Amino acid sequence: MEIYRKVAIGDFNGPPETIEHFLSYLRGPGRILDLGCGAGRAFERLVEGGHSVVGIDHDTKAIEKAREKAQGLRGVEVYSGDVNALPFNGEFDAVYASFFELKHTDPSEMVNGVDRSLLSRGLAYLHLIRGVENGGAHDKWKIVEAETVINPFTDKFDLLFNSSEERPEPLGGYTSRRILLSTIVGRKRGG
Repeated sequence: MEIYRKVAIGDFNGPPETIEHFLSYLRGPGRILDLGCGAGRAFERLVEGGHSVVGIDHDTKAIEKAREKAQGLRGVEVYSGDVNALPFNGEFDAVYASFFELKHTDPSEMVNGVDRSLLSRGLAYLHLIRGVENGGAHDKWKIVEAETVINPFTDKFDLLFNSSEERPEPLGGYTSRRILLSTIVGRKRGG
């Protein structure tokens, strides 16, 4: 929860290239679900691009900050909710999840919820934290293997991009701590 708290409640944007990479896949302005929106760090950039945004996160402190950030931004709604049980059906042109922590999420349920939330041929952009390693010890994290996410994803989406990497912890942690990341991008099949 330590990394989640620093990322969700702070203004850390994840790797700076993440949102620009996401935007490069979009076909024009649309309605975007910011999954695990945290403090709403992506709202301003998405609105600048002409998009309307719905942010959802389970953390009440993060949601408070996201609501503050959304004030004065046109077309931004913020909800507190469980990302494992998304209440949306065919409502979004794209789903964006940046620095989304899989620690307490079932990857298959998440992929099913993303699929259900998207319109036909909608875009899913998942930049995921699969775990943290601390000099070989797993630092009390369940390490989620990349295949655990990619397999259910490719059942529902045409894969556009897939990358896994390890990066040093960006938030001032121990120098030996490494974050295991995956970025998966795809377009929903159908219509």
